[in-house]
Amino acid sequence: MTLTNIKIGTRLAIGFATLLVLLLALGAAALWQMSRVYEGTLELGNNWLPSVQAAGNMQAYVNNVRRTALLALLANGPQEFQAQRAAHNEAITMLTPNWPITRSWFLRQRSSRSTINSKALGQPTAERIQKSSTS
Repeated sequence: MTLTNIKIGTRLAIGFATLLVLLLALGAAALWQMSRVYEGTLELGNNWLPSVQAAGNMQAYVNNVRRTALLALLANGPQEFQAQRAAHNEAITMLTPNWPITRSWFLRQRSSRSTINSKALGQPTAERIQKSSTS
């Protein structure tokens, strides 16, 4: 039995049925792919976005630490120096307890550079302030 021996109505029915089956298969594949895209969207929303926000907050805290250290170095008087030094210490305390990984890294850096930090934040500025106040 060949396709030419079948009536035209039957051939049309077979063609439309074949198209309907292909359309249903295409729809099922599209739904399956959409569910995979939705799972990826959930992963982005639940895992990636909070970590990006946390990294942004951490960057803001680090920038605050840097800003207060610079302002302490640029202080014009002993009172301003002490105020900026207190703001710097407060910025460090805001940074360290909220971020355990950053806290351990920061504490390692702080202990390895404690002499550099004390010289950078304490002695040169204090000497400069004393020289400027006596002259």
